[in-house]
Amino acid sequence: MRHTNREDARDIAAEVARAYREYREELESKSIDKILLEMKKVLREQEDTLEDSRGVLERYTRNGSILLDGSNLPEQEEGQTYANAKRVFETELGIYEQIKLKLLEAEIARANVPEAIVVHDDPVISDTPVSPNVTLNLVLGAAGGLLISPLLALPLMWWLHRRNPVKV
Repeated sequence: MRHTNREDARDIAAEVARAYREYREELESKSIDKILLEMKKVLREQEDTLEDSRGVLERYTRNGSILLDGSNLPEQEEGQTYANAKRVFETELGIYEQIKLKLLEAEIARANVPEAIVVHDDPVISDTPVSPNVTLNLVLGAAGGLLISPLLALPLMWWLHRRNPVKV
């Protein structure tokens, strides 16, 4: 960075780094918040599904308790047996618990998010100013171009001549 005042240049560089770090942290935070919101939405939907399957299971057990040997199991209700209703409920409960665990993991990860940008050293005032030497860079670029262009052109000319030989 070039500036007439060395202290101003240092302060500007420090402020740019701070502002960029805050910007990136805000982006990361918004992204994580969006993910958490979606996960909470999925969890609520799974709660509804779990409650529906719990209601079906409770309809089977409302008339009396189910014996362990299954001898008093009710007959099919709405095309579903007690065993199917129990299996569906247990599956939905497992899915609910997995979603809840993932949500917990995401919330813990949000609390422990590493910094998006790490500034290793704060800007300091240099004892020896550094700025590009425009004249030297232009001269070196022109000299390099003049030296490299024949090295690139000769193989290209040889290849083109070999492909389409000139007949005299």
